Parts: sequence; structure tokens; C-alpha cells
Amino acid sequence: MTTAETVLLIAASLFVLLAIGTVGFSKPAEWKNPPVGKFLECAGVRLHYIERGDPAAPCVVLFHGNRSMIQDFTTNGLVDLLAQGNHVVCFDRPGFGHSQRPRLRVWTAAAQAALLAKALNQLGVRDPVVLGHS
Repeated sequence: MTTAETVLLIAASLFVLLAIGTVGFSKPAEWKNPPVGKFLECAGVRLHYIERGDPAAPCVVLFHGNRSMIQDFTTNGLVDLLAQGNHVVCFDRPGFGHSQRPRLRVWTAAAQAALLAKALNQLGVRDPVVLGHS
């Protein structure tokens, strides 16, 4: 076996180990942190979201930042507080929390905004107040 073949074999073996490790660690994490909301299929992407409050009330939409999920807004009480007088919608952004992130797309901020605007339209949300953090 040549040096190049050996290096290629080692690289392929590491890739397989990393793939197995990712699945091995992600499944228990998903079991320990089940989804807290519903799912919506929009433009081929499965999005996780929650809705709280009166659907007839003014709508507040919450978007979390990187390395975050819906629970950042629920555990601190913000969703419950806002839901007292508003319709609250909160999404896990693509690739975060329980929302899917298809790999064959470039997920710029503009692409995510377009997807989430379509999702809000699907839910019938009009003229929301939008709050985001990162």
C-alpha cells in the first residue's frame, strides 16, 4: 500500500468514526430534549415552532440567535409573559433546536428570513412585531 493510499484510508476511517460518533451523541440528546411545539413543512424544510396566547390578539414573533433554541424564550418566562395579551409565535431556526437544515442550500440570513416569512404566511400571521436576539 502506498503512502497516499494509507493516508486516504486513515482519513476515510476517521470520517466514518466521526459520523458514527455524531449519530451516537445526537440521538440521546434528542431523547433528553424532546420538541416542545409543533412542526410545519415550509419550502421543503421541517420547522419546529410554538404558538401561545390569543390568535386574534396582536402577534409577536420571536427568533433566537445562533447556538440556541425555542427554550431560551420559554424557560425565562418571556413567552408566557407576552402571551398574556398577544399571540406569540416562536421558531427554531433552520439547523437549530428541532428544525431541519437541508444541506444543499446556502443558509444566509436573507434565505432564513425568506423561509420564515413564508412560514408565518402559512400560519396566517399578518403584521407581527418581530423580536430577535443573537
